[in-house]
Amino acid sequence: MSKIVRIIENRINGLPQKFYLSKIRYGEKIAIRRKKQIFEEIKWSDEKRKQFDAFWLSSYGKKIKPYWHKLYESANGVYHFDYFPENLYSTELEPLLNPTEYCRVFSDKNLTEAIYGSVEEVHFPVTILANCNGCFSDGKGRTLSSGEATDLLQNIGKCVIKPSVDSGSGKGVMFAEFCKGIDINSDKTVESIFSKYKKDFVVQKILKNAKTLFDIYPNSLNTFRVITYIVDGKVCSAPVSLRIGAGDNKVDNIHKGGLVAGVNGDGTLKKYAYQLGYGDSKTRFTAHPDTGMVFEKYYVGDVRKMISAAEKLHAVTPQLGIISWDMTFDENDNVVLIEANCREQSVWFPQIVNECPLFGDNTEYMINLIRR
Repeated sequence: MSKIVRIIENRINGLPQKFYLSKIRYGEKIAIRRKKQIFEEIKWSDEKRKQFDAFWLSSYGKKIKPYWHKLYESANGVYHFDYFPENLYSTELEPLLNPTEYCRVFSDKNLTEAIYGSVEEVHFPVTILANCNGCFSDGKGRTLSSGEATDLLQNIGKCVIKPSVDSGSGKGVMFAEFCKGIDINSDKTVESIFSKYKKDFVVQKILKNAKTLFDIYPNSLNTFRVITYIVDGKVCSAPVSLRIGAGDNKVDNIHKGGLVAGVNGDGTLKKYAYQLGYGDSKTRFTAHPDTGMVFEKYYVGDVRKMISAAEKLHAVTPQLGIISWDMTFDENDNVVLIEANCREQSVWFPQIVNECPLFGDNTEYMINLIRR
């Protein structure tokens, strides 16, 4: 009887994940359908189509539709049969590599420094106030009452407020400047802002970019997306991307008009920065539209040091098979970890801007993990 109970319990416990994956699959289908006019412009020769089909039949065990591959190619003009399609990543590979129970913990911004603070060469944004499940604490982890939390922000000046869980794409990020208990940007009180966020948020000092990043675009924090993943027990890294603000925006988010450029191993940028939106735009620039800074061969920092730091960070949480790190160089050229993303990571834009498959020589290994 106990065996039957355990089977029933496992099936019930697995229902939320099944519903979640159903939602993701549906979302991916809708997303690619909306881009049909874009990827249908790409016409392959019989030779390319045969090469594509043969590779996926051999690696995945069945043929797949080339929609995502053609979408990437429509943006960057570069054909690869071994790009990793977004739909297979989000619905099969990521759920396999990153168990839900670990994702819930490791993606909480209020825990980022506590989890990864042992990596000495990595710095973190300065936390002023944290709210975790409705409980307040200051930057040193001391518990505060709601009144003490309110008092702490009364005259704190400039800061950034963001959700600590279930966040992404810049959702819920607020730039504030508190004076006498009022945010002079929105004219809202500290109490009303607390009421808006309710729980699970963090208030941090505003980071300042290294000069190399500031000069490209000064109005936002420009950040790197560094993806690490595990192959046979070894942490590997994917090509790095740099997200850059544009159009007077204070965030560098791609979905809010930001640009994204591929980064070479020597810390220089590739020729183009792309304005991709939700994958429905192919606009690209050789120079920043606001500052005029030319991208090609522009040095943005010691990217090798950043990649090394990301690989060490991943070694702290090997329970996760793939992590997308949001990182930057601060005004003192320190490597700063802003957040670790382990759910609903996007692998489409790094492949477009770097003009190569995400997993490089490890592509077949990663495909074989989800082989049908």
